[in-house]
Amino acid sequence: MKIILSKKNKEKYQSRIYQALIFLFAFFAIRYAYPHFFPYYANSYLTILIESDRVIVGMTTLVVLWFFIQTENQIVEKNGRISSAIMMCVNYVYFLPGLYMNMYYAVDFQYTVIYSMYCLIINLMVIWIGKREVRPAKHIFSKYDTENICLFLTVVMMGLSLFFSGFRINVINIFDSTEVYAARAENDVTARYSILWYFIIFGATIIPTWFVIALKKKQYFRALVYTVTILCMFNVSGNRQYVFTLVVAWGVYIFKNKKNIISWVFMIMWLIPVLELLVGKGYVLSDVLRRFVIVPNVDGAFHVDYFLEHQPDFLRQALNMYANRLGFVSPYTDKIATMIGRLYFGVTINANTGLVGGNFANYGYASLLLGPLGYVFSFWILDKLFVRMKYKEILLATAFTVCFSVTNYETWIELLIVPSWIFFYYVSLFFLPTQGLENATCKK
Repeated sequence: MKIILSKKNKEKYQSRIYQALIFLFAFFAIRYAYPHFFPYYANSYLTILIESDRVIVGMTTLVVLWFFIQTENQIVEKNGRISSAIMMCVNYVYFLPGLYMNMYYAVDFQYTVIYSMYCLIINLMVIWIGKREVRPAKHIFSKYDTENICLFLTVVMMGLSLFFSGFRINVINIFDSTEVYAARAENDVTARYSILWYFIIFGATIIPTWFVIALKKKQYFRALVYTVTILCMFNVSGNRQYVFTLVVAWGVYIFKNKKNIISWVFMIMWLIPVLELLVGKGYVLSDVLRRFVIVPNVDGAFHVDYFLEHQPDFLRQALNMYANRLGFVSPYTDKIATMIGRLYFGVTINANTGLVGGNFANYGYASLLLGPLGYVFSFWILDKLFVRMKYKEILLATAFTVCFSVTNYETWIELLIVPSWIFFYYVSLFFLPTQGLENATCKK
């Protein structure tokens, strides 16, 4: 008997196959590739060890996560919701590898439970708002060619970056962690050029969105300017997130006509460390991915471990500009990320993390509710801004950028309401054009 699948069912089965491959590649990468490539992260504090209690919790959460991702993918395809797109990215780059790490690395069982509960709660909230109707926010100057604003700021950032780097561009070291960190320490952008640093992190966040807009409108010179600017900013700051998000934006644009575009991008992303392990020729691209996948989860585990025994900060560091004036002073003299880095790594580094670890450091057990509420509220704002944006590649490029930001900044929510680069990033999205692009919808 010949079985004929409808187009809808065929796409559904294809989506599940892609998702299964991502889960499989992520498993091999976490279980085999990263312990081999990076024994410092896998074995120094996180020894591979299988225990039944952690495996049971992890497997149960993975099964539920499987259905969450399918639901969120449907919401993206049907409603074009950026909140669900962000959550899919967060699941693939943070929660999926994190759950495997909790199962196979010797983390505390209490952390495994906290991590799993946080994963379930934030996904449920995002799915809930994704299925609800949302009224669009009015874009400022949406009828004008506001791309010129971004192009002007981009040229300013390029000029400043070139000036402070002595008009030298060296991006070869992007594949060498030692050289990247050495260049970052030498330039010391945060301390020496605070204004430039402010421009860099703002620009690196907004440029991928404008980059895809330029490609879509066939404005290739603008796209080239954006690319060169990102390379110049990396040359000064040594932050590979900027280059990586731009590469992802390229991937999003290339696969823009694919139904399962998010699955395609992440399937390729997780396949890279597996192939590098099999070839055995090094870990060039896996090193870049390590910074966005392994490090936030490792740092998050250390944050929770420390604050299980110590008083949460309750946003006193995050809002110190205002809290200190009201006598609301943090009990921790050092920046929390720096303190965690020194205690757990034995060196002075910023152990940045977001989501589970960053929220637990500020709210303690209350973070299981307050953390997801804060993030979901910020995603809901984006839903209002992007509900009229019927261009999937622009929506997804922004979703990837937001994903990489929330996994690395523990004070993401607070920075939305105070003068900061994240605050201005959200404001800048009110200038996104909703007209004048090619006719392509999220349902395409």
